[in-house]
Amino acid sequence: MKSDQERCLAAGMDDYLDKPLRLEALAGALARWAPGGSDSASPGDQLKPPPADASESAGPAGSAGLDPEVLGRLARLDKSAGGDFMAQLAKLFLADADVRVHALREALAEDDADEVARTAHTLSGASANLGATDLARLCATLATDGAAGDLAGGVALEAVEAELGRLRPALGSLILTP
Repeated sequence: MKSDQERCLAAGMDDYLDKPLRLEALAGALARWAPGGSDSASPGDQLKPPPADASESAGPAGSAGLDPEVLGRLARLDKSAGGDFMAQLAKLFLADADVRVHALREALAEDDADEVARTAHTLSGASANLGATDLARLCATLATDGAAGDLAGGVALEAVEAELGRLRPALGSLILTP
């Protein structure tokens, strides 16, 4: 929200990027703040729009459950970063997701609604940035329930775990893609 951005900048932050993170916004921030960067640099100068060819933007085979548009953007970033970015991102996401699911299970067992809300919100954002929109939606629901103090989240957590399990092969293909 605009008020969040204004509050953060007033508190002394140098810049603000909202979630889910968009490649164009990140490129703009990097252009402004990286050595040799310029406030007048346009993200469009460094980035091309998504390719019209769906096969080029769809990402690796076996990427079911991941948004092809987000995968396309990540694939372009991967290519510009030398080809290891997507594999590292998938590995980090899977490791972090496992830790967060475990933390959610513990928080639910301890009736810690605040921790459920925080952890589910974090996993929702990470999922959205990776293009796992169904997982992001499930986590956002769990976060909202936690924030409202509704800790009947066992069923919601099972849905999160099931969706994460469904995504594992797609994320594994990102790790194995040369």
